[in-house]
Amino acid sequence: GRQRVAVGRIALRETLGRVEATFTVERHAHPVTQGLAPEALDRLLGGIAGAEQAIVRAGTLAIDAHFTLVDADVPWCLRWAATCLAELASTCDGIVVDLAAQRCQTPTMVARLRDAAPLAQIALHNEPWGPELRWLHTHGLQKFGQPELELVGIPQMLESYGAAVLRSVAEPLAAAPADAGVALRAGMAVECDGAGTLLARNAPVDADHQAPYGRLRLVTQPVPGQEPGSDAAEVAVSAALAAASDAMAARNAPHASEITDRVLVALPNHPAALALKARLLLAQAQPGAALEIGTFLATHAPRDPRGPLVMGMALLALGRQMEALGAFNRAITRDPEDPAPYEARAHLYDRLGQGYEATADRARAKMLRG
Repeated sequence: GRQRVAVGRIALRETLGRVEATFTVERHAHPVTQGLAPEALDRLLGGIAGAEQAIVRAGTLAIDAHFTLVDADVPWCLRWAATCLAELASTCDGIVVDLAAQRCQTPTMVARLRDAAPLAQIALHNEPWGPELRWLHTHGLQKFGQPELELVGIPQMLESYGAAVLRSVAEPLAAAPADAGVALRAGMAVECDGAGTLLARNAPVDADHQAPYGRLRLVTQPVPGQEPGSDAAEVAVSAALAAASDAMAARNAPHASEITDRVLVALPNHPAALALKARLLLAQAQPGAALEIGTFLATHAPRDPRGPLVMGMALLALGRQMEALGAFNRAITRDPEDPAPYEARAHLYDRLGQGYEATADRARAKMLRG
């Protein structure tokens, strides 16, 4: 016999004609979600409790809702749709399955969308990418006529920082005026607080991750002459270390240490994380331990100025001023455009009573910082 039977169809029009909606009601012979791959169904059900999950797994009555924007901005339309869906689901003791955002929501959860920021319309999924690596990606930016976003190869220890990067990039896309068109395209660069400059690249789309406006993979902006990579581990590292630096500036050394150690668990010899760890050790009056890190960096990253810079700072704290001067000089030789070694050397020149040299180094550092 027939697998489903049409029960009825309802058409609505918002009072001022700004949005139109149709609701098609069907009775299925089997659970509506029967035939879905188990892993896909588990992802849909991830945000609701067991009793609500049972409704989705066993329910045989489906109300297919379609909303058409006539004369209103997208956020307003989505808020109006949330009002309709929340009332309908509450009346029917049902669950809303948001196919665009790939998630299920209770009536109460949908009702909250009426007063929420546009970003609340977007779901962030976290799936395995490899051993201890994650694939973070959005569902729901398509509601705003925008491409979906993803980060791949995120270390599991740093997934919260990768998620924060995705949200910070997605938020202005969701808030962009509808007549502005697609705000981000493949090949474009996007600035992200903490993570620096990211590059958007086209990403594949499969049946479980539909994206009518495409899907963009965010990677670290490569240096001139290099091909962009595909994984975003460095994106998450940059965001995490920016958070650690902020914590250090706020004199919250324990939190800064916790973040830095988290990075070093994921990437044990990461130069920027090691350099920040050394700075934390110096702040905790442990120059000997900082010197060990600086020596390791100077040896294993022969072009990186941070190794000799850390060595110089540790040697200065130990009172070994001339050795510190040599280390700062080596840091400057490695990267003459880095202002940090000039600033550190100026501090040493002050101690040595060489005011002219200290002033010159500070002027050079100020110029480099722009």
